[in-house]
Amino acid sequence: MYEHDSRQIAFHDEPYLFGGLPLKTDNRWVKLASLIPWSRVEEAYRKNFRGN
Repeated sequence: MYEHDSRQIAFHDEPYLFGGLPLKTDNRWVKLASLIPWSRVEEAYRKNFRGN
């Protein structure tokens, strides 16, 4: 069963997850992550589980 966790952080919310190196805001992957509608992705993902 899948359950949404409102406490989930984005990797760019915690800059020291990657060995203490802060992520640069001009990094192409950081920019891409900010363009993705994560709530819609999660909604589609959730439909793959029973009871959702």
